Amino acid sequence: MKASDYVPHTRIYGLFKGDPGTGKSIAAMSWAAKGKCRVIDFDGKIGAAINFYKETCKRPDIIDNLEYFQYKTYNDGMLDLAEWTDDPTFNRPGNTIIIDTLTTGVDSMLVDIGAIKGKEKAKDKLKFVGNIQVSDIEDFNAETSALTRLVQGTKFKLECNFIMIAHVVQTRQNMLDGSVKSSRQLITAGKKIAAKLPAYFDEIYHFDSNQDFGDTNAIRATKYLCYTKHSGDDFARTSLKLPEKFDFTNRGLYDLWIKELDYIKL
Repeated sequence: MKASDYVPHTRIYGLFKGDPGTGKSIAAMSWAAKGKCRVIDFDGKIGAAINFYKETCKRPDIIDNLEYFQYKTYNDGMLDLAEWTDDPTFNRPGNTIIIDTLTTGVDSMLVDIGAIKGKEKAKDKLKFVGNIQVSDIEDFNAETSALTRLVQGTKFKLECNFIMIAHVVQTRQNMLDGSVKSSRQLITAGKKIAAKLPAYFDEIYHFDSNQDFGDTNAIRATKYLCYTKHSGDDFARTSLKLPEKFDFTNRGLYDLWIKELDYIKL
């Protein structure tokens, strides 16, 4: 392909990360304003986001385009993802697939791995604390392999938008000069894959929320904020001409996002 034929940003391949309750799912589902949106839900808390668009924003266009599929096992979610990837009626620009969340998806994956190991090996060869099976290095290697396949497959096979939602945790690293570096990384079972995953994403947005007290010190609402560039310990980046911060309180992030990019035909 010639560089002159390149069409920039015909889709978003994004990682939406932050603490629980910071509006990540609400922000991701706002892409249903553009086209059909399917949510692979491992989190089981999608009701809050749906109510946001039903009651707070009153956006029937988003509700009508939004489908969610709840999974108890990681494998079942990935089977549906593969089916949607091979479906040309859905896998096209404008539609969106959301994984909610990476963190709970990994938990489901480890349960799947434990069940497979339990069938393949005798119980006395597995690690247990009480009656609970304990993960070992093989499980973390399986997690790394599965998540690498996930991002490689979606990165290069999907024509529709893809958004992965993830939680973060504070980490501290002792530096050679004696200082301590504080940062936040994705919550996964293994540390290596948590550090590697962000490299696959074109757009990485960090989410935060705070209480708006107004002039009378009475709490009026929760403010939802999206950062597109590094902010303190929290990493973020964008390859688009976007502001460093969006305030999407009581609004769909997609509406603000596309307004900034009205020069691009998405």
